[in-house]
Amino acid sequence: MTTVVNENISVCVRVRPLSSRELENGSENAWILNRQNNTLTQRWTANQYKNLKCDSKPSLRANDNLLTFHCGILYDESSTTEQIYNNQLKTLVDSTLNGVNATICCYGQTSSG
Repeated sequence: MTTVVNENISVCVRVRPLSSRELENGSENAWILNRQNNTLTQRWTANQYKNLKCDSKPSLRANDNLLTFHCGILYDESSTTEQIYNNQLKTLVDSTLNGVNATICCYGQTSSG
């Protein structure tokens, strides 16, 4: 007998670690994670924000360059692929093996680490 698990859409974000080249160049991570309220904030220049192409731009407060996104689950640079799989994906994969439809959509910028 198949056990039915109630699953919903969730947004899970992992901020990748900086590459060795980025570290050598003195780059800093532009993302600020706040796990208390599940927000992800990125610093943008005013010009980058102006040229952002999307239907609905996140709010940009006057006098700052901070964009904040609300997410369901946040993982920082120290998170492993195995942790994310076990915590977020394993149940969905198991469900599909038992005949339940599921979709996992992963996105990562090419060569981003």
